[in-house]
Amino acid sequence: MISHLQQIRKERLNGERGFTLTELLVVIVIIGILVAIAIPVFLSQREAAWARSAEADARNAVPAIEAWYSNTNEYPANFSVKRVGNAAATPAEDAPEINVSPGVTLTYALTSGTDDYTVTTIHEDVDGRSWVYTSSTATLREVPTTP
Repeated sequence: MISHLQQIRKERLNGERGFTLTELLVVIVIIGILVAIAIPVFLSQREAAWARSAEADARNAVPAIEAWYSNTNEYPANFSVKRVGNAAATPAEDAPEINVSPGVTLTYALTSGTDDYTVTTIHEDVDGRSWVYTSSTATLREVPTTP
C-alpha cells in the first residue's frame, strides 16, 4: 500500500500541481500595491474634473451676460441658473438663462452704478476653492474660499 505522501508526490510528478499559498499571497500583495497607487490618482483626477467644470461654467456665463447687454444695452440685474439636464427650470422673463453643471453653484453680482460685474462659481465637491470672473479686468482666477 502506498502512503499518502507518496501518492501526493506521484501526482505532482505527473503534472497535477496547484499554486502554493506563498504564490497566492505574493499575487495578492502585488494587486494590493497596485490598487494603493491607482486609487489616489483616480480621486485626484475626479477632483480636477470637478474644478474644471466649475471654471468652465464661470467662463460660459460671460457670453450670455454680454449677449444680454448687446440686446438691451444694460447688464442684467440677475439671471436664471438652470442645471444641465433639468428641463423643469423656467427662466425669468427679465433675465438671461445660464446652464451650469451638476454640483456647481454660480452667483452673479452687478456693481451698482457701474457696468462691472463678477461671476463666481463653486463646486460642492471641491473644498477651499472658487472661480471668480471680474468684468473690469476680464480675468478669471481661482481664489481660496474661507469656511
